[in-house]
Amino acid sequence: MTFISADKISLTLDNGKTLLSDVSFKLDKQQTLGIVGPNGAGKSSLIHCLLGLNSKASGKVNIQGKLLTSFKEKSRAQLISAVMQEMPNDIYLTVEEVIESGRTPYRHWLWGHDNDAQKWIDYAIDKMKLHSLRNQMFHTLSGGEKKRTLIARALAQNTQILVLDEPVNHLDIQHQIELMYLLQSLPITLIISLHDIQLAARFCDTLLVMNQGKVIQQGPAKDILTQSLFKQVFKVKATTYTNQHDCLSIHTEPLTSY
Repeated sequence: MTFISADKISLTLDNGKTLLSDVSFKLDKQQTLGIVGPNGAGKSSLIHCLLGLNSKASGKVNIQGKLLTSFKEKSRAQLISAVMQEMPNDIYLTVEEVIESGRTPYRHWLWGHDNDAQKWIDYAIDKMKLHSLRNQMFHTLSGGEKKRTLIARALAQNTQILVLDEPVNHLDIQHQIELMYLLQSLPITLIISLHDIQLAARFCDTLLVMNQGKVIQQGPAKDILTQSLFKQVFKVKATTYTNQHDCLSIHTEPLTSY
């Protein structure tokens, strides 16, 4: 049964530039959607629209048949968590305090109490391996450490849907792979924009390939990542094959000989 659906999401700026044009997709519960495409394809714009963050967007986003716009702010925050690409630098809190802020939607409106807060904070710190950093100030962290802290904050929020815009940016190879395995293990619905096509093909159930604000193709990686698609969208020659680990691998070359 469809859990999330987007219907003809479009976004045009005041200057007439179109960022998104009739983007539609459906996603089942506890499935992972990978949004891929070249720079300027509209991936981040779509992420913002799926979160209801752009009032200029048209189209509909439904969750379990209910319009996203019909959810009250607190209910939406208990349903969807997000980690955006932008990296804040002016947060003067400890790592644990930043993660704790993910529990805001569950605090009592008057008393501010949340019985489950510490359980989910500890869970997130453990998942993201932040034990040694929990008392360090956020603004002193490296880019990768900040990204892991923000992802931990989203995990502490304990939502059914997690949306991530380029989550592996700033992470070294170890933490990229660990994060993707962790996300794959979570019993939630994931929407992830990624630059790395091979990571997307390996860890996402279905891909949404975008270019110039439009959906070019969508479906399982093994079905849609064709030579013609790579040439059309990514401007490279590409051959896909299944490696010895039963994973889809991609060999790419430039279109022009050197």
